[in-house]
Amino acid sequence: RQAAATLAALSPLAVLGRGFAVVRHTDGTAFVRAASELRVGDVVDVRVAAGSFAARVERVDEEPGA
Repeated sequence: RQAAATLAALSPLAVLGRGFAVVRHTDGTAFVRAASELRVGDVVDVRVAAGSFAARVERVDEEPGA
């Protein structure tokens, strides 16, 4: 029972339900894992708990040491 609850809490949809999003390059080839992969003007696909949308990058802030 506890294992099932743990798996449910870690499911991708449960994570999205907590406010996280999955961002992919519009060609669908890869997930965006770092801001440094993007440039101003890029368009990305964003998946949230209740749907998806396209977004245009207006600013890129890289984390120091990332």
